[in-house]
Amino acid sequence: MAERFAAIKSMAHDAGRDPDRLEMTVRANVTVTDAPLGDDRKVYTGSLDQIASDIAATRKAGASELAFDPTYDPAVQSAGDFTNRMKLLWRLATGS
Repeated sequence: MAERFAAIKSMAHDAGRDPDRLEMTVRANVTVTDAPLGDDRKVYTGSLDQIASDIAATRKAGASELAFDPTYDPAVQSAGDFTNRMKLLWRLATGS
């Protein structure tokens, strides 16, 4: 993610724009699994520890906003599931 944002900033610079004015917003399509996934997993899929690591990487990459979307997580089957998953992700993101 950091590499992609750096490339975008470089393109902005090459186009005569101020790359420091750019902000990164990330939309995370989240799928939580009980067990960790392998190295070929998609970002924001896997165990809670893996997703917490993705959150940290997003923060380190300089994202100004992170929007979670657990809509397509197979475990999210109802509005209550959605709300509970969002609360869980909030706790992961804020450390609370």
